[in-house]
Amino acid sequence: MVRPDHVLARVLSDSTFTTNGLLGMASGIRILARLVRCCYGPKKRLVVMTRKLDSPVLVSDTYLICKDFELEDRHQTMGVRVLQAAISTVNQAAGDGAATAAILLDSIIEGGLRQIRYGIDPAILRNGIDLATRQVLQVLPRYVQHARDDRCVVTALLRTVSLDRQIPGMIEDALDAVGADGIILVRESRKTFSELAVADALQLDNGLVMMLLAKDTLNGETRLEEPYIFLTDKVIVLAHEIRVLIEQVSALNGSLLIVAKDIEGEALSLLGTSHLAETISVAAIQAPEYGDQRLEALRDVAALTGGMVYEGRLCGPIPEEFFGRADEVVVTKCSTTFVRPHSDSSQVELRIVEVRQQSVDERLSQYDRERREKRLGNLLCKTATLSVGAQNDVEMGELLEKVRRVLYAIRTGLKHGAVPGAGATLIRAAAEAEASLAADGKTSAGANIVFKALRQPCRQLLRNAALDDALALQIMDHYSAVDDNEIYDLERRCWADPYESCVVDSLQTLSSAIQTASSVASVFLSANAAMSQHLV
Repeated sequence: MVRPDHVLARVLSDSTFTTNGLLGMASGIRILARLVRCCYGPKKRLVVMTRKLDSPVLVSDTYLICKDFELEDRHQTMGVRVLQAAISTVNQAAGDGAATAAILLDSIIEGGLRQIRYGIDPAILRNGIDLATRQVLQVLPRYVQHARDDRCVVTALLRTVSLDRQIPGMIEDALDAVGADGIILVRESRKTFSELAVADALQLDNGLVMMLLAKDTLNGETRLEEPYIFLTDKVIVLAHEIRVLIEQVSALNGSLLIVAKDIEGEALSLLGTSHLAETISVAAIQAPEYGDQRLEALRDVAALTGGMVYEGRLCGPIPEEFFGRADEVVVTKCSTTFVRPHSDSSQVELRIVEVRQQSVDERLSQYDRERREKRLGNLLCKTATLSVGAQNDVEMGELLEKVRRVLYAIRTGLKHGAVPGAGATLIRAAAEAEASLAADGKTSAGANIVFKALRQPCRQLLRNAALDDALALQIMDHYSAVDDNEIYDLERRCWADPYESCVVDSLQTLSSAIQTASSVASVFLSANAAMSQHLV
């Protein structure tokens, strides 16, 4: 028997087997894309956004606009979800390009639905879209020019994100200090303003296994001068294992740093006793990383300190070549810094090459990619920490998201190269692909949809800059007809070199936007039913 104060909910499925469902989804995509179009380019407008139980805010960031966007109509909301998924894919692949992907997706779907109304088979449309996309992606890398000055790429990509003047300057300083491959940690600051700290040493995020080992109790840290560094991926539990290490290093009149998976039980007690008795200057930390990456991270530290990872049991004296060395090691509650480690340069170079090869794998998740970037930064011994400050938690979350995305976009742009911006490269690539594509009558309709869509980002930039239609058409015709790198600078209202004006796009950004938009649109146009679920 059901109690009267209980509310029952049933899940109903609303299915539509006509084009009405797809038209509703396309309408949702168009509504959200119109908002994105307003925030596109250097002459973008702001959007007033209201969250539940929060005051209205002015935003111009595509990702923030799309993230929580919803509509009342279920089919329109399904379309919004499609666009949100596409934007998320592009952000994960390149860190930027969400607005370009939204404009391309909306344009391809609109053109495809128009052709379907004229009686074109969706399967034929899909073949044409896929064919044109492959051709454009083959042509696009020809326009890459690795920037004469990396600062040009950095400046151009920082313009795409609305940040206060202080943070872009700090990002540029951090990149100057550690390079594109160095570690730039983005963290929450407890203050209302942002700060940048740069360390020219190997730094691990793990600190003392117990605070009893801190020599400087006021600051909670231990400084070891020219220590012997023992690395192992095992858990040290027995007192005998620690005693072996302490006696061996004491005989060498040195200090000892132990980096292990963990230290427990009798071994931990003996460490504390040895420290209190001042038998030896000793500190211990847990090994960095987790799972399969722990051993790799330990091998990185071994290469940097000139030692080796000990993978056996501690039953007797350890060969001295297993110990790494550094001029000084500073261990605090939450971090360990190796100052001037005695690295094996040949081994370090091999590890750097290996990590870079692993990072190329496109199947890696964002988390795994960040872990490998962190390892690479450690191998280069360059670390910068950007502490982002804000007035409240909402602003803090948005700033952290923006900074992380723009950093990833900058690194992608520096790695894969840059192309002239302002939509010029998309139009030139479309014109070249169209001229070289041998499309038959069946596939030409789908291919033309892609070529026309690739003109839309430039058209939107010019429209947002309030240029008249005649001049906008003249600029786009110039891009498609003239084979040079000139772009129309919307800030100065004149033709200019893209690299001198810092108006460039990352190749990875454009490639990801084109590939994602055409893939999602071709699948969308192939569907002939829509189903949504709701609670009643």
